[in-house]
Amino acid sequence: MSTQSSTPAQNPIVLLQEQLLRLTDIYQAQQEQINLLRAQNEHLAQALQAIAEQPSPQEKPISARIEDLQMSFWSLVVLQVKFIPASFLAALFWLIVLFTIALIVSLVLGALGVAISTIVTLPR
Repeated sequence: MSTQSSTPAQNPIVLLQEQLLRLTDIYQAQQEQINLLRAQNEHLAQALQAIAEQPSPQEKPISARIEDLQMSFWSLVVLQVKFIPASFLAALFWLIVLFTIALIVSLVLGALGVAISTIVTLPR
């Protein structure tokens, strides 16, 4: 036994006409969306052009003045504890840079045959 649908069979031409109406509505809605997107793109292009025409804020020096700092004591302690490893790493980095520069200078002078003792004379 098969189950039959409760809707009566419709004429195929009527079905095609209904589909055509729905597709036409969808097409019109899509065209409206496309027109809206085009208008938004034009507005965005105008805004970008206006921004590009404005002078750069970097041309003028920025000056700031701190009037007051509202920070609790323990927040300040935490900030200083975080500052300790950061400053240690910065000092280590500069130590490596300066050591490398000193090494290069001594190698260049050594290759030229200049002794360090002739540059720096120590009193006896």
